[in-house]
Amino acid sequence: MELVTVNTYSARLLQIVVVALVLLLVIIWQGHLRRRLPFLLLTLLSGAGLVLGLLFRIQHWAGSAAITVSSSLLLLATYGIWFSRKQPKTRFDFSKLAFVTGLGLWGLSSGSYSALLFPWLLSFVRLLLPLTFWLLLLDFAYLTYVGRRARR
Repeated sequence: MELVTVNTYSARLLQIVVVALVLLLVIIWQGHLRRRLPFLLLTLLSGAGLVLGLLFRIQHWAGSAAITVSSSLLLLATYGIWFSRKQPKTRFDFSKLAFVTGLGLWGLSSGSYSALLFPWLLSFVRLLLPLTFWLLLLDFAYLTYVGRRARR
Protein backbone atom coordinates (compact mmCIF):
# COMPACT_ATOMS: atom_id res chain seq x y z
CA MET A 1 0.00 0.00 0.00
CA GLU A 2 1.48 3.32 -1.09
CA LEU A 3 1.12 6.31 1.18
CA VAL A 4 0.16 9.53 -0.58
CA THR A 5 1.28 12.76 1.06
CA VAL A 6 -0.28 16.12 0.54
CA ASN A 7 1.63 19.36 0.68
CA THR A 8 0.95 20.69 4.19
CA TYR A 9 0.85 24.29 2.98
CA SER A 10 -1.85 23.47 0.43
CA ALA A 11 -3.78 21.44 2.99
CA ARG A 12 -3.73 24.38 5.42
CA LEU A 13 -4.87 26.70 2.65
CA LEU A 14 -7.74 24.36 1.89
CA GLN A 15 -8.78 24.33 5.54
CA ILE A 16 -8.62 28.12 5.79
CA VAL A 17 -10.60 28.66 2.60
CA VAL A 18 -13.25 26.07 3.47
CA VAL A 19 -13.75 27.59 6.95
CA ALA A 20 -13.86 31.07 5.43
CA LEU A 21 -16.41 30.02 2.83
CA VAL A 22 -18.57 28.27 5.44
CA LEU A 23 -18.57 31.52 7.42
CA LEU A 24 -19.51 33.36 4.23
CA LEU A 25 -22.40 30.93 3.67
CA VAL A 26 -23.70 31.43 7.22
CA ILE A 27 -23.54 35.18 6.85
CA ILE A 28 -25.24 35.03 3.45
CA TRP A 29 -28.01 32.93 4.97
CA GLN A 30 -28.48 35.39 7.82
CA GLY A 31 -28.32 38.47 5.58
CA HIS A 32 -30.21 40.04 2.72
CA LEU A 33 -28.13 38.53 -0.08
CA ARG A 34 -30.21 35.35 -0.10
CA ARG A 35 -33.24 37.37 -1.15
CA ARG A 36 -31.55 38.43 -4.39
CA LEU A 37 -31.22 35.25 -6.43
CA PRO A 38 -28.78 36.45 -9.16
CA PHE A 39 -26.30 37.82 -6.63
CA LEU A 40 -26.69 34.77 -4.43
CA LEU A 41 -26.03 32.34 -7.29
CA LEU A 42 -23.00 34.26 -8.53
CA THR A 43 -21.54 34.47 -5.02
CA LEU A 44 -22.06 30.74 -4.43
CA LEU A 45 -20.60 29.95 -7.86
CA SER A 46 -17.51 32.01 -7.13
CA GLY A 47 -17.07 30.34 -3.72
CA ALA A 48 -17.34 26.91 -5.34
CA GLY A 49 -14.81 28.03 -7.94
CA LEU A 50 -12.34 29.05 -5.23
CA VAL A 51 -12.59 25.65 -3.56
CA LEU A 52 -12.38 23.85 -6.91
CA GLY A 53 -9.36 25.90 -7.96
CA LEU A 54 -7.61 25.12 -4.70
CA LEU A 55 -8.36 21.41 -5.08
CA PHE A 56 -6.96 21.54 -8.62
CA ARG A 57 -3.88 23.25 -7.21
CA ILE A 58 -3.38 20.54 -4.59
CA GLN A 59 -3.64 17.86 -7.28
CA HIS A 60 -1.32 19.87 -9.61
CA TRP A 61 -3.87 19.77 -12.39
CA ALA A 62 -3.87 22.22 -15.25
CA GLY A 63 -6.27 25.13 -15.03
CA SER A 64 -6.08 25.74 -11.30
CA ALA A 65 -4.79 29.29 -11.73
CA ALA A 66 -7.48 30.17 -14.26
CA ILE A 67 -10.27 28.80 -12.06
CA THR A 68 -8.97 30.54 -8.94
CA VAL A 69 -8.39 33.91 -10.59
CA SER A 70 -11.69 33.93 -12.48
CA SER A 71 -13.72 32.93 -9.43
CA SER A 72 -11.93 35.57 -7.33
CA LEU A 73 -12.70 38.25 -9.90
CA LEU A 74 -16.32 37.07 -10.02
CA LEU A 75 -16.55 37.21 -6.21
CA LEU A 76 -15.06 40.70 -6.04
CA ALA A 77 -17.26 42.03 -8.85
CA THR A 78 -20.49 40.43 -7.62
CA TYR A 79 -20.09 41.48 -4.02
CA GLY A 80 -18.84 44.92 -5.02
CA ILE A 81 -21.96 45.54 -7.08
CA TRP A 82 -24.15 44.15 -4.30
CA PHE A 83 -22.46 46.37 -1.73
CA SER A 84 -22.79 49.50 -3.85
CA ARG A 85 -26.54 48.91 -4.28
CA LYS A 86 -27.30 48.06 -0.64
CA GLN A 87 -28.84 50.82 1.42
CA PRO A 88 -28.37 51.57 4.32
CA LYS A 89 -24.86 50.33 5.05
CA THR A 90 -23.95 49.27 8.57
CA ARG A 91 -20.67 48.44 10.28
CA PHE A 92 -21.36 44.77 9.66
CA ASP A 93 -21.70 45.41 5.91
CA PHE A 94 -18.25 47.00 5.88
CA SER A 95 -16.90 43.99 7.80
CA LYS A 96 -18.36 41.66 5.16
CA LEU A 97 -16.87 43.78 2.38
CA ALA A 98 -13.43 43.63 4.03
CA PHE A 99 -13.69 39.85 4.38
CA VAL A 100 -14.82 39.29 0.80
CA THR A 101 -12.08 41.63 -0.43
CA GLY A 102 -9.49 39.67 1.55
CA LEU A 103 -10.81 36.38 0.19
CA GLY A 104 -10.81 37.72 -3.36
CA LEU A 105 -7.31 39.15 -3.05
CA TRP A 106 -6.11 35.85 -1.64
CA GLY A 107 -7.51 34.04 -4.68
CA LEU A 108 -5.96 36.55 -7.06
CA SER A 109 -2.56 36.45 -5.42
CA SER A 110 -2.42 32.67 -5.04
CA GLY A 111 -3.87 31.91 -8.46
CA SER A 112 -1.72 34.27 -10.46
CA TYR A 113 2.01 34.69 -10.50
CA SER A 114 1.85 38.01 -8.71
CA ALA A 115 3.40 36.38 -5.64
CA LEU A 116 6.60 35.95 -7.61
CA LEU A 117 6.57 39.53 -8.84
CA PHE A 118 5.28 41.11 -5.63
CA PRO A 119 6.23 38.90 -2.65
CA TRP A 120 4.87 41.48 -0.19
CA LEU A 121 1.38 41.08 -1.70
CA LEU A 122 1.00 37.46 -0.61
CA SER A 123 2.24 38.21 2.90
CA PHE A 124 -0.17 41.17 3.10
CA VAL A 125 -3.07 38.96 2.00
CA ARG A 126 -2.05 36.24 4.46
CA LEU A 127 -2.34 38.85 7.20
CA LEU A 128 -5.51 40.47 5.84
CA LEU A 129 -7.60 37.30 5.50
CA PRO A 130 -7.36 36.11 9.14
CA LEU A 131 -7.85 39.65 10.46
CA THR A 132 -10.99 40.23 8.43
CA PHE A 133 -12.19 36.70 9.24
CA TRP A 134 -11.99 37.34 12.98
CA LEU A 135 -13.44 40.83 12.61
CA LEU A 136 -16.41 39.43 10.74
CA LEU A 137 -16.86 36.45 13.07
CA LEU A 138 -16.79 38.55 16.24
CA ASP A 139 -19.05 41.21 14.73
CA PHE A 140 -21.49 38.53 13.58
CA ALA A 141 -21.50 36.85 17.01
CA TYR A 142 -22.02 40.18 18.75
CA LEU A 143 -24.88 41.23 16.50
CA THR A 144 -26.54 37.81 16.57
CA TYR A 145 -26.24 36.86 20.22
CA VAL A 146 -25.13 39.75 22.42
CA GLY A 147 -26.93 42.53 20.56
CA ARG A 148 -30.25 40.68 20.66
CA ARG A 149 -30.06 40.19 24.43
CA ALA A 150 -29.28 43.87 24.95
CA ARG A 151 -32.33 44.90 22.89
CA ARG A 152 -34.74 42.72 24.93
